[in-house]
Amino acid sequence: MIVLSDNDVILKLAQCNLLSQLPVVFNQPPEQIFINPAARFQLLPKNPDKAIRKCGSQVIFEQVGAFIESVQDIPEVHDSQLIELLGGVSGIDVGEQLLLASCIENPEAIFMTGDRRCLTAIVANQPALAVVHQRLLDAVVTFESSLLLCVHGTDQAQVYENLVSNPKPDGMLKLALSNSGAAMCECIFSHTREFYDYLAFKDRLPDREWGR
Repeated sequence: MIVLSDNDVILKLAQCNLLSQLPVVFNQPPEQIFINPAARFQLLPKNPDKAIRKCGSQVIFEQVGAFIESVQDIPEVHDSQLIELLGGVSGIDVGEQLLLASCIENPEAIFMTGDRRCLTAIVANQPALAVVHQRLLDAVVTFESSLLLCVHGTDQAQVYENLVSNPKPDGMLKLALSNSGAAMCECIFSHTREFYDYLAFKDRLPDREWGR
């Protein structure tokens, strides 16, 4: 299985100490994980103090560094017209443009993202991005769905402890952690429900209407 991953989800999973759970998320060890080449510098700035502050701790900094060393840069994208098309859509950054174009050129790849704005932009621009929209159906792992896949494959209490240890939780995580048990998972799911059609591994995720 080939995985194309953006920066956000790598950092968020590292901050939750869940990067090691990627084989659980994908139900098998990913054979290859590809990132935008610029991610190496964006995730780990040259200034170590700045990088550690970005990560939240020395341990997370080291985890991200080890992970970055284990993955590959995405192959050169040949469809310059698609890159240009994606570049004209607000909400899709340069790194995501490359990853999405690479996703089109690698039909079996899974797109893993921690940026809801990117998916929102694709949904909002379906007529123009019809090819991208169709390609992403059943082929996306969001940060939220990755957490739910971890819960499904391991232990809810353990995942909760990992999430609590996050030194820099985002708004979704803060809200989710104000709950516990099934309520926590329902909260997490509510933040990715709008992208349900895109989500991969639906057999291990709740039904679309769960928690409503």
